[in-house]
Amino acid sequence: MLGTRNALMSENIRRLLEGETADAVYPDAVVNAEQAFHLLERGLGDYRTR
Repeated sequence: MLGTRNALMSENIRRLLEGETADAVYPDAVVNAEQAFHLLERGLGDYRTR
């Protein structure tokens, strides 16, 4: 989970450091986070559910 979060953060920071505005990065950041955590959730399956 932390690796997913860190990868998302790294991409956002990279884009900001390259000069993109936060307003430009935000829509992609939301889509990427939704997709990444959806995939993570599916990959974990029923791990740690009761």
